[in-house]
Amino acid sequence: MNIIDHTPFVSEKGEIRPLDQLKATMKYGLTWTAEIKAQQAVISRLDKALERGFTLIRNQVLEQAGVTLPLVLVGPPGIFLIHATELRGVYRAKGDTWGSVEGTRFTPARTNLLKRTAGLARALQVHLERQGLSNFGTVEPVIMAADPGLHVESVRPLVRVVLNDAIERFAASLMQARPIMTLEMAHEIVERIQHPLTPKPKTPSPAASELPPPPAFVPEEPEVPAYQPMGVESLPSEPAAQSAAFDTSELGFAFAEQQAGSLPPPPPPPLDMPSTRSRRKRGLFTPLQLVILGGMFLFTLCVFGLLAYFIFFSG
Repeated sequence: MNIIDHTPFVSEKGEIRPLDQLKATMKYGLTWTAEIKAQQAVISRLDKALERGFTLIRNQVLEQAGVTLPLVLVGPPGIFLIHATELRGVYRAKGDTWGSVEGTRFTPARTNLLKRTAGLARALQVHLERQGLSNFGTVEPVIMAADPGLHVESVRPLVRVVLNDAIERFAASLMQARPIMTLEMAHEIVERIQHPLTPKPKTPSPAASELPPPPAFVPEEPEVPAYQPMGVESLPSEPAAQSAAFDTSELGFAFAEQQAGSLPPPPPPPLDMPSTRSRRKRGLFTPLQLVILGGMFLFTLCVFGLLAYFIFFSG
């Protein structure tokens, strides 16, 4: 099996120096070292089981998609995107749900490996189609367990899950599978993954460039009727000419507005101020005020009468 390694911070011997490990941890996170070790464990076992005709690309960066493909296996049976995981314990893969299982309790994982692996496979599929490649089938996503302590309960998972003790069987099934592409096409796919073609700018065809330019637009001149002198009997009379010159139906609202604007505004209506003569006629008090004053006068007389009565009889 041909192995093409694009892993950063790793020497040709597969070793990681302490300074490079620190740089990689700061750039990719704390799980980077564990993922690299899991990839190395899976690669060593696939290399022993697969023969010539297969190519494994490791940690290839797709510049156009902005993603890093962990492991891409290309061979006559097809294209496989493999995610090697270092997890251990009991997990459940049901549909697109991924999480750990402790007894009867299911806890969804922070990182859904099923959706992540399926998304990377989809990105590779779109990349190859944009490169003009076809008839290579569908990129199959696969999750491989690098640790024998990982057990996965699979219930129609979104992604194919291969446990640690089934890696050799997976490789044997690829060796016996029916080929869907030739070796030349497999090499071309590997080349397009590593060195994608850049789209060329579209140039106008020579047939289109040889066509003459369209004629310039020339506005048509309006036809002017020939001058015909009129006799004296055909001239309109003065009143008719004045009425024709000031026909408001032809001018429309513009003439009405012009006339309205030329006229001075009407003076404001005089304020209705009461005159002194009307004040004198109405008197000083209203009937209601007179009734109130009369009542107050009678009440005052009653009070004085009672006071006089008490003073007279008490004396």
